[in-house]
Amino acid sequence: MSSRGEALARLLGGGSQVEPLVIPLDAESVHSLLRDFNRILSRVEGVEEVGDGYVVLRVPRRLGLFKLGARVMRLDMRLYRLENALVLLLGRGIDSLVLVISVVNVGEGVHVIVSGGGGGKLSPATGMLVKGIRDAIAEVVEGARPEAGITGSDNELAAEGVHDAPLVFYDSFTPVRDVLTEAAYRVVAALGPGEYVVEIHGMLREYHYLARLVIRGRRITGVYAEMDGRRAKGEEALRVAQRPPSHRVRVLAWALDGAPRGARVNAPQPVYEDGGHAVYRLWPGGRPEYGGLALNTYIVGSGYEYAVIDPTGPPDWGQMIRGLVGDMEQIRIVVVGDASAVTQPLLSRLASESPAEVLAPPYSWAQLAALLEQPDRVATVPLSGSRARLGRSELRIIPAGSCGGMLTVYDPVSKTLFTGPVLGFLTPPGVWYADRRLLRDALRAYLSSTLRHTAIARWVEEVRSLDIERIAPRYGPVVEGRDQVKTVLEEAAQLAREVS
Repeated sequence: MSSRGEALARLLGGGSQVEPLVIPLDAESVHSLLRDFNRILSRVEGVEEVGDGYVVLRVPRRLGLFKLGARVMRLDMRLYRLENALVLLLGRGIDSLVLVISVVNVGEGVHVIVSGGGGGKLSPATGMLVKGIRDAIAEVVEGARPEAGITGSDNELAAEGVHDAPLVFYDSFTPVRDVLTEAAYRVVAALGPGEYVVEIHGMLREYHYLARLVIRGRRITGVYAEMDGRRAKGEEALRVAQRPPSHRVRVLAWALDGAPRGARVNAPQPVYEDGGHAVYRLWPGGRPEYGGLALNTYIVGSGYEYAVIDPTGPPDWGQMIRGLVGDMEQIRIVVVGDASAVTQPLLSRLASESPAEVLAPPYSWAQLAALLEQPDRVATVPLSGSRARLGRSELRIIPAGSCGGMLTVYDPVSKTLFTGPVLGFLTPPGVWYADRRLLRDALRAYLSSTLRHTAIARWVEEVRSLDIERIAPRYGPVVEGRDQVKTVLEEAAQLAREVS
């Protein structure tokens, strides 16, 4: 059997209809591969024709246990796409057949399970279609897997990297077998064949791991790797860089042809990484020339547990968070600064997909409990503050009385103060990372419309005693450095005194 046939046999689980297809991709990439379902259905034995809203199917005739040939039937066809499944309805009335293609995210890739049932004249075709669709999906999945065809010039391009190509893809995943080929597989599955430079970063700070791939069409044509001081190119890099120091890696891809792909490019930005503790920032990026209030969401990880702070942004940011944490079961805490509208879409998704406890200000409990329809999931933080255990660390939750009650968070490991909606920056057009003067003006512009001066003054006095190296606000740029942090807090206190 050829290597391609052996791989296909492994995907098919020995031909069993019970075993799922195990695919080293994320659910979104698998849905992308299954987008043209008519093409998949046309591969199935017994399917004579697939058209717009119909299928012509050769259905076995049976009398008890005996086969009596087959009848050709033209059937109505409806396909419904759900978040975790595709549902195919054939026929109508008693002569109907329902097939469900479930795409189950298991943290290390996905399982695809095909099941179905039929009635009337279509009942004998159920097993044939279940197996046929399963086999056809396996062929499509295997056909998307890139192959290696190394060239010297693309090895040099991989070593050099890219500087001006557009970023078109970001993901963070746990490889199942070979990180290099699976990273290429994931990019091609999500974006389609093209010309890309793919960069892979290991997640352990103390061990430097970097790999780059050049992809042309469905072929890996260039490879470069750095591993704790060792460098390799081409076939050697493919061989020695298969396994990073940690299973979880970051994958970014740039389009060499400059063509926008509309893929997932909201890459979580590392704010702090130190072994088992990390802070990441999700933000929309893109168009700072417009200015205004740019939203941030933060993810803090300690060991294998995560907290999401200020879940702002659209619901599809949930996919970015899943890619970062791997398993949504590992999200233990969601801290909601207030119950404003910007927190609701993403918060609802996180609450539905994770077991996290939601921490909220006392004034917001009723709103959030009603929104989530799970009052037991929402815990109020007393005005005196509290602490929340996260992995091997502890977060300090600091309420502020501004605007009816808000929450801020201090992470003593990364020395980061997450200010939520209490303190932020209204940036002018064209400014994203401001100098000290512009930062002060952006802070004043924000506080002048949200400030309750007595509450701000009390909050500043409380957080000034903390060891802070950066401020991470809900709105605007992250402020790095103790001097900048001191300037921002002094300016907030000064404005509070002016207003009083």
